[in-house]
Amino acid sequence: MSANLGGHTWRVGYQDNRGHSALPFLQDADPNVANVVQILDFTRAQERSWQARYDVNMAAFGVPGLTFLARYLRGDGFEVAGSNAQEWERDLDVSYVIQTGPLKNFGMRWRNAMVRSDALGDLDENRVILSYTYAFE
Repeated sequence: MSANLGGHTWRVGYQDNRGHSALPFLQDADPNVANVVQILDFTRAQERSWQARYDVNMAAFGVPGLTFLARYLRGDGFEVAGSNAQEWERDLDVSYVIQTGPLKNFGMRWRNAMVRSDALGDLDENRVILSYTYAFE
């Protein structure tokens, strides 16, 4: 479910894996579920998870090409070594795509993720992604 107002978008979601095993999917392929994010996928057996996300497109405020997102996900209801377990992930993403000039369509993105999980432990990750879009005509 989502709601928009100007350059702002708010989203919430819920996912429930009621199976007796983790959701199966091909190795090196993302499962087709709502809560697959930077590190976790929240697809463990019996895991329930929810997500809250906020996006802002700064073009609505006079800065085209700049976007931001903040997302928080929490999962519980699964077991690790016979004990109830839980996990959460918080993601931040800041992107800018140059709009004009010789570097037009060159993009820069910084992604930060923080995970606290009874199954995986504590993980913190930063990614810097550079991209360039070229239209073949």
